[in-house]
Amino acid sequence: MVLSRKKIESVINRIDVITDISSHQVTFTDFDSDTVTILELKGDSLVVNDRTLCKEIKKVKFELDDTKKEQNVFYWECELQSGKWVGGAKKLRKRQ
Repeated sequence: MVLSRKKIESVINRIDVITDISSHQVTFTDFDSDTVTILELKGDSLVVNDRTLCKEIKKVKFELDDTKKEQNVFYWECELQSGKWVGGAKKLRKRQ
């Protein structure tokens, strides 16, 4: 579980601007480049641009709270097939 969390956070930490989001997929530009990245659940795997990041994922949820005045907050959670849960949040600055 710790390894899965670290892998997921390494991708999440690259988020600069979220361009599209649904409950099971997020599309964003990387913080240090203009590269577009897609993080999504496919079957029982969490994939990044069609590369498997983690397996044995039961479900994921992505959410963006853009109601804050100065920042957005991106929330994520994954339920593993083992029944364990990992999740977190990342603050994103608002674009003007």
